[in-house]
Amino acid sequence: MPPLRTTKTNQPDNADGGAQDSVNAFGVQPGPDAAIPPADADSAAISPKKNAPSAATKKTAGKTAQKKGDKIAVDKEYKIPKDLFSFIPRDSADLYKIVPLEKKDNVLYVGTVNENNLDARDALNFITTSQGMEYKMQQITEEQFSELVQQYEQASETMSDALSQLEDQYDVMIDTGSDKEDERSAEALIQEEAPIIKLLSTILGQAVEKGTSDVHIEAQDKKSVVRYRIDGVLVKQLEFIPRVHDSIVARIKIVSNLRLDERRRPQDGRFSSIIRNNRVDFRVATFPTPNGEKVVLRVLDTAKGLRSLGDLGLEENMYDKVLRAIKRPYGLILATGPTGAGKTTTLYALLNMLDRKSQNIVSLEDPVEYQLEGINQSNIRPEIGYSFATGLRSVLRGDPDQILVGEIRDKETAQLAIQAALTGHLVYSTLHTNTAIGAVSRLAHFGIEPFLLAPTLLLIVGQRMARRLDGEGKEMPVSGSMLTYLEDKFSDLPQLYRSQIPDFRAFKDVIPTEENPSGMKGRIGVFEVLEVNDEIRSIIMKQPDEREIYKAARKTGFITMGEDAITKGLRGLMPFSEVAKISNEDVLGEEEPEADNIPNAEKMPEIEKTKNMPTETEEHIKAPPGARNRSAPPAIKKAFSKERATDLF
Repeated sequence: MPPLRTTKTNQPDNADGGAQDSVNAFGVQPGPDAAIPPADADSAAISPKKNAPSAATKKTAGKTAQKKGDKIAVDKEYKIPKDLFSFIPRDSADLYKIVPLEKKDNVLYVGTVNENNLDARDALNFITTSQGMEYKMQQITEEQFSELVQQYEQASETMSDALSQLEDQYDVMIDTGSDKEDERSAEALIQEEAPIIKLLSTILGQAVEKGTSDVHIEAQDKKSVVRYRIDGVLVKQLEFIPRVHDSIVARIKIVSNLRLDERRRPQDGRFSSIIRNNRVDFRVATFPTPNGEKVVLRVLDTAKGLRSLGDLGLEENMYDKVLRAIKRPYGLILATGPTGAGKTTTLYALLNMLDRKSQNIVSLEDPVEYQLEGINQSNIRPEIGYSFATGLRSVLRGDPDQILVGEIRDKETAQLAIQAALTGHLVYSTLHTNTAIGAVSRLAHFGIEPFLLAPTLLLIVGQRMARRLDGEGKEMPVSGSMLTYLEDKFSDLPQLYRSQIPDFRAFKDVIPTEENPSGMKGRIGVFEVLEVNDEIRSIIMKQPDEREIYKAARKTGFITMGEDAITKGLRGLMPFSEVAKISNEDVLGEEEPEADNIPNAEKMPEIEKTKNMPTETEEHIKAPPGARNRSAPPAIKKAFSKERATDLF
């Protein structure tokens, strides 16, 4: 089957910060933060609200108002140029009572029965901005409209021409990995499934443009919901009726080579798409629920490329420790943290720094997220008995120099990783612990003897992801209890390393804007790096006590994730709300001990100005006066004709 292309996705923000009460004419209800970035810098947003024009509409209307003297003479003999029919489809013309008249000087002249129809203006704004044009509306009568719209029928094309044009205009190409179907069956599939393909392509295109890490398509009792995880926070984007949900899930299963008839058990798969001329991989996981199957798509955008170690946000002292570790001939290097903390990104950054020409580097992953040139990457498959442990046994027989084990999940894998490190290999892996120091206790819990653990551990990187400040932010001076807290927090840090901490002058608060009500954009890593030296090895050999390890590490400049968050907050990289969130989780070990027994375990005090800061649940609702979360149906409108949408929704 040849690749199927799907439509370009331009969809704007939601209208008022809350969900709309009614589903629009296309059967799709945007979520409270359905902000879809434009395809280019000149593109603008469209709002479906009938009681107020969107900001983009106002902007475009202002441009066209300067051309009031220009009008097209329309009479019974007037012929619309055939190349204009592609700008305004027949269904849109009937719906909004608009017809294209002429295009000159990069301005599309449009006849309309009602110049005050805001929905028509929004639709025209979407059409023209996607083409890099302006538009001008002029009044025509109902009779003139009826005569002009009939010219669409005279300009109709054959099915083959229409399919060809459809493919040319599509900007997202789904690669199913199969070409068994003939050309005729492919055309039939486009004809029958085009609306669902377009909707799925719209969802995928928007996800990539917004920097989404995961797409959640969830079946609920009376509706289905699409949510994007953006900067670690799930945000609702779209709603549609349950009947459409099954079709979307079926389409995802087809392109992922999953069983269509299996709805009782979870399934995993993947597929690739070409979006904006870049290859994007999607990992697919289905999950049965009483209302239907939930689908989660992990977005792996290769266009962003792998991040270098210097781009992760490591402080200079931490960076130097990592460099020393990867230059060692053998040992174990671990990245720790919860799911979604960026552990794989960190390990990939390390692998990217290795000499791949003169060494045999092998990785065992679940699954392979990004393909690295010069590294032998293997995808484990537990369902057929190919686990990390069995894969590691095989790798050790293949003359490796350095080995990446995706995750240490059990005692067997832990023992094999330690054995590999002891026998002259540099081993990288991840572990689910809350802190770097907690990894020592976890490995001991797996049954690793201290005399084996001490000589093999080289470095442990604990990490979290935090949201970045968007813009300069607003200063929040440090004083009173906060100043006392910070001075006490770093009091046991040797002066050599204390001098590298910024002065305790001010944190930054978010400044909500109309474009970004949360005041945050993107994410940055927050780290703690434990370098295992001789003193720490002797502690592990005797009794791996976390408090003793902390005291020994502190002498060499070890700072916790909470302290790293404070450092980044003082440098203006993170808002105070994110600093406080991570700092208040800053405890040693996996179980929270008594605060009196832990160095620096007290909670971070509040700064008075933070009392009115929006919470995660409020940040997309609260906005400065005049700010509006615009809704975004135009991309869906573009994907569906009026009649077809009525049938589907």
